[in-house]
Amino acid sequence: MESAFVVDALKRNFSKPICVIRNSRHGTLNAIYDIETDGQPFLLVAIHIQKKLKRMVGKPHFIKSFYGVSKIPTGELEWGEMP
Repeated sequence: MESAFVVDALKRNFSKPICVIRNSRHGTLNAIYDIETDGQPFLLVAIHIQKKLKRMVGKPHFIKSFYGVSKIPTGELEWGEMP
């Protein structure tokens, strides 16, 4: 049941992450949100970024996974500020 509330909160706040961190190893951008889930203070959303060629043929970016984290992972900061 809690996951339905997390998805709803994510839909409302999708354009307002705290920060975005590049994860080059997995080819994702990790957007961090101030949404508490499973006792963790932050929600990490891994967004898979399509390569240029796939974007040209209409394949969109997509959410690969999302889960609660207790601390923000390190990595190259793409947007925002580390709290």
